[in-house]
Amino acid sequence: MSKITVCKTCKKEVAKPTKTCPYCGEKFRNGKSKFILGGFISLIVIIIIASLVISRNLNKNINLVKNGHLGNYKTVTISKVIDSNFKKSHIKWDNFKSEGKNIVELRAKDSTGYRELILQFSINSDNNFNVVHLNVDGQAITEPYDVKLILDGLYQNYSEISSDNSVIVDIDTSNDTLKGTK
Repeated sequence: MSKITVCKTCKKEVAKPTKTCPYCGEKFRNGKSKFILGGFISLIVIIIIASLVISRNLNKNINLVKNGHLGNYKTVTISKVIDSNFKKSHIKWDNFKSEGKNIVELRAKDSTGYRELILQFSINSDNNFNVVHLNVDGQAITEPYDVKLILDGLYQNYSEISSDNSVIVDIDTSNDTLKGTK
C-alpha cells in the first residue's frame, strides 16, 4: 500500500496517514468516512422507498373499505353512508396491523362533536372485509345483532338524507352479515 497520496486541491504529494494537507490545509477524508456516508445515504433511500410502499398499501386498504359495500347494501358505498351521517371534517380513516391482521379504522363524530362512532374492519386475503369492532360513545358493541342494528340505522339515515330510493334498509335478521365486499 502506498504511503503517499496527492492533495486534490494543491496537487502536491503528501505522506499518509494525515488528516490535512501540510501545504494548503485541505482536509482529507479517509475511505471509512466515505463508506459510512454512502451506507447512511443508502439506508435513508431504502427507508423512504419502504415508507412509500407501505403507505400506498395502507391507503389501498382504506380505499377498499371506503369504496366497498357492506352486507346486503350493494347500491351505496360505505363512504357515502358515513359522509352523509357525519361531517367530513369529523371523519378520520386509519389503517394499522393488529395481531397480524390489516385493520381499517373509521372514527367519526356527529356535528356536535360529542357523539363518536369507532368502526373497525379486518381486511381478508381475498380483499373482502369484516366488521370486527364497533364502539359508540365509548361503549363497545359486541353482539353482532346490535352491531347490525346500528349499521342499519346509519343506512336508513343515509336513505332519508340523500333521498336515495335504491337503498332498502335490511331489517330482516335472518340474513344479517357484517361482511363487506369491494
